[in-house]
Amino acid sequence: IAIEDKRYYKHGAIDVLGIIRALYTNTIAGETLEGGSTITQQLVKNLFLSSKRIMSRKVEEAILASEMEHYYSKEEILTMYLNTVYYGHNYYGIYEAAHGYFGTSPSRLTLGQSALLAALPNAPSYLDPYTNYEGAKARQKLVLEQMVDQGMITQAEADYAYEQELGLIEE
Repeated sequence: IAIEDKRYYKHGAIDVLGIIRALYTNTIAGETLEGGSTITQQLVKNLFLSSKRIMSRKVEEAILASEMEHYYSKEEILTMYLNTVYYGHNYYGIYEAAHGYFGTSPSRLTLGQSALLAALPNAPSYLDPYTNYEGAKARQKLVLEQMVDQGMITQAEADYAYEQELGLIEE
């Protein structure tokens, strides 16, 4: 939540403030740096829609996300998202990713391992910890920093999690 949709529990299926922020940031930069999609919109896109960046898909995504939030709780949607998102290495879902990268179950992940997995959906091929360890660690650090900024963990916990050995299973 800290990295993908920090206002997840404060908005509905669509985060108007997030869309405005992303539009502003991208306009100033002259390129797409941020997305304005909520976790619910990302789930809908992953389950039902193509990844083509066209306006009609965004409209469909918004409608389906609204329907999904009508029928499911935020916790159920988050669970579905975590169980279907792509983490790289042909790992779909948190269970496969935890076992594939670390040889453990999601409930036994350390904070550092969890932060690394939270980092991966942004760019799973580019952030592959086996081929771009430095990039994956940089994104892990960003996740931990966001968690500190949002009061989810302390700075000491973030520093410890970042410094801990990840325990990646050899490829």
